[in-house]
Amino acid sequence: LARYAVSRGHSSTLRFLIDRCAGHLLAEWLRRQGHDVVESRELGPDPGDRALLEVAASGQRILVTVDTDFGKLVFVWEVPHAGLVRLPDVPTEQRIALMAELLEQHRQALEMQAIITIRGGRIRISQPPTPADKLDALDQIVAYPLRTTVNSSSGAMRFGDGTLRVKSPRRQ
Repeated sequence: LARYAVSRGHSSTLRFLIDRCAGHLLAEWLRRQGHDVVESRELGPDPGDRALLEVAASGQRILVTVDTDFGKLVFVWEVPHAGLVRLPDVPTEQRIALMAELLEQHRQALEMQAIITIRGGRIRISQPPTPADKLDALDQIVAYPLRTTVNSSSGAMRFGDGTLRVKSPRRQ
């Protein structure tokens, strides 16, 4: 484990919450590197994925797990987080070496609360869209005011983009 020591060029300590499935050895290694580490097993019975992610977020801790369900919680359900490292296909004996690499090469992404997934020997770093990003995307989709007017006598509808739609009369 000593061979995976990370250089001490970085002064800030990172805060981690290690999921049960990620392992005690990884937690101990991170502690020896000087990081603030809590293991989920120290918190009592397994509270479930969503609650664990919320605990990590409230403590400003990066959650480290091998469970793939957390990605859905972050990206689909938009559960707040303080960063996530997912190691779904990483064997136990390789987790420490990969975390050493992450700390050495991608520390800034960890500090910026990125979602990092290591799968098949590849590292994917992403951020879920912020509320401002979502509003920007909406502005691009809705580039003109959505005013729709309806002529009550003819049933014609004029849309905000200027198009006119006239209902055809019903045949009897």
